[in-house]
Amino acid sequence: MQSVSEKLREYERSLRQARAEAYAQAETERAAAMKERQQTLNEMRAQLTQTIAQEKKTIAQQAGEAHVTLEAESRRLAREIGSRVLSRPLNDGEMN
Repeated sequence: MQSVSEKLREYERSLRQARAEAYAQAETERAAAMKERQQTLNEMRAQLTQTIAQEKKTIAQQAGEAHVTLEAESRRLAREIGSRVLSRPLNDGEMN
């Protein structure tokens, strides 16, 4: 009878040990997956930050070019309107 009790205790002990090892393995795998996920997120954030900075630079450059173009176009239109109103060509000195 004692041998059955001892075998049962040994079985329960080995079962607890196996569960503990399984939980430890699962936790290790979960931690590794979380670390990999965080690393991927960090890489994506860095790439996104770089892309945003480049796009802002491009937009600023395009805005500057648009400003120059609009300035030239407004002067041309002003000269054209002034010429029509005055019925004579205008030079740049008369445009201020």
